[in-house]
Amino acid sequence: MTKTPGWGKLARSPRVLGVPAPDERPKSRPPLRSPDALALFALLVFVAGRCLVPMDETDMFFNLKLGEIILESGKIPTENLLSFTYPEYRDVNLAWVFQVILAITHKLGGLSAR
Repeated sequence: MTKTPGWGKLARSPRVLGVPAPDERPKSRPPLRSPDALALFALLVFVAGRCLVPMDETDMFFNLKLGEIILESGKIPTENLLSFTYPEYRDVNLAWVFQVILAITHKLGGLSAR
């Protein structure tokens, strides 16, 4: 009986035993280190930060009315003019530029729902 070369090796091969060879095993995924992953992480941190901060003065019509008051009076109000419960409360208006731009834009075009 002649021996065929290589049969001994083949019989001990992991493939024959049903185990994948080391080069055929699934590779582990590398950690996300691409610019997309960094952007996704930055977006997640931003959204989480916005969720932890209470929203205030999101009313467009409140800002519009204050912008109209600033345009009519020519000065930035220092008191809470639109409060029913505590109108004399000192209120530093940091959004007055936006309010004036909103009032001017409203005068020019109004609020169209088209």
